[in-house]
Amino acid sequence: MKTKLAVCVMSYGILLAGLGLLAHQVDPEVARAARITGGAAGALCVLWGVLGLLGYRRRVWTGLTLGLVILALIPQSVNSWMPPEGIEGGSVLSSVLVTLMFLTSVALMTYLVHSSESPGGPGRQDKTSSATFG
Repeated sequence: MKTKLAVCVMSYGILLAGLGLLAHQVDPEVARAARITGGAAGALCVLWGVLGLLGYRRRVWTGLTLGLVILALIPQSVNSWMPPEGIEGGSVLSSVLVTLMFLTSVALMTYLVHSSESPGGPGRQDKTSSATFG
């Protein structure tokens, strides 16, 4: 993992934990799971970013963490906007914060998958095989 990606993963972890805590402060009933998800996944992402800065090149654990966060945040964001019958809905701000957590997770997963910073990734070109035609 290169420095730019490692810093993005660490920043995302801090942002995710902060948004989870803020959503819990706004509406503790609705965003309890968002606080747990944001705190745990945020800490893991900061760990993966620090390991990336220290030279750990694999991105598998970061991708696995992001995939699980996305799977955990889908029902949370849907339930924050459309609560089940018999349960009063939360505030709009907590719904926006949980949805923002979900969207930033999807954005970082997209960046992680499409970045060509891996040693043998799709963006790597050999200097010997780059012939020009025409």
